[in-house]
Amino acid sequence: MNGERRKLTRRRIVRTVRFATIVCCGAVVVGTAQGHNQSFRTIKPAATTATWDVPESQTVREAAFAFLASRGATDEVVAKAETIWPQEGETRDGELLDRVAAVIALAESKAADVVNYAKGAGPVTPWPHAAWLMEREDNDGESPRWTRGSLRLLVARRLVEARRFEDVLDVLGGLDAGDVADPAAMLFARAVAEHQLVRPQACAATAATLLENERLIPTRYAAVARLLQADIEGVERGSLDDIARRMGHVGRRIELGQAGPRTNDLAAEVVKSLDDLIKKAEDERQKQNAASGRGQASGQPAQESRPLEGKGEGKVDHKPTGTGRDWGNLPAKVRDAALQQIGKDFPAHYREIIEEYFRRLAAEEE
Repeated sequence: MNGERRKLTRRRIVRTVRFATIVCCGAVVVGTAQGHNQSFRTIKPAATTATWDVPESQTVREAAFAFLASRGATDEVVAKAETIWPQEGETRDGELLDRVAAVIALAESKAADVVNYAKGAGPVTPWPHAAWLMEREDNDGESPRWTRGSLRLLVARRLVEARRFEDVLDVLGGLDAGDVADPAAMLFARAVAEHQLVRPQACAATAATLLENERLIPTRYAAVARLLQADIEGVERGSLDDIARRMGHVGRRIELGQAGPRTNDLAAEVVKSLDDLIKKAEDERQKQNAASGRGQASGQPAQESRPLEGKGEGKVDHKPTGTGRDWGNLPAKVRDAALQQIGKDFPAHYREIIEEYFRRLAAEEE
């Protein structure tokens, strides 16, 4: 474990040095990212094969102030915007989205409500002005798609913090890199949500897309994306790892007060997967026992086939077996021994999952 941590630390250091080298050497060229309603100049390394671009902070600022001008902002409003986002000065990682949203909010009351929501005002769901935010076209003629896309990303950030990962994917649905001011933040939020919802292929693909611009995105994004890829890789549907993760998702929904038909369906899928896994383990054990029995049998064939001689009358005593309602109810000692034996066949950290499964079966019988 310590060796793995040292490796991860070294990797983070290498990425940080690599990013700093690119910035210091100025090894970037200027390109253009096409959004639905806005074009951003972008930071674009030479000979890049990335499918998306990282917008320049200054270009995003110009677009935000152009939005104010299109709304007829007064000199006082523009002065407030200058305070929020000075012409000179560096925009640190994580500040871009907040500054864009704050400037837009000066001229759009709906955006102001979204900004307050992102700061923690009101309940997590529903988020304010959902219908307006999710419009695919500029129906009001005054709110370019990139402005609403950036506000949707702001909503997604609070949803991630609240662990409402299905809502994260809903609010980010249909957005492309050119539809937001900070595409790296959008891809990062999407990858985190897909990871928590146990969607291995989608998570791996989104993380890979994010890492196409690894040298230009915040180091923490790149480091976490690598961890997500390593963690989700190889998770097969129906495996114990997959079942444990989906159990965690169901537990999270219940904890967040999302109990209902959807949660019930997810729980039923988990129980079925666990049933299938146990059935598979039982079948494999029976095959192994059968093979072992054949191996222990005598190698000498019978000389001839004939019925064995017996002197009994062929009668047996009939014992009562009950009405059938108590079938499967084992004595406590026998049940504990069976659980202990099952625990030997699975990794130790899955014992709780197995025990929870039997507790649910017991509850259903009651």
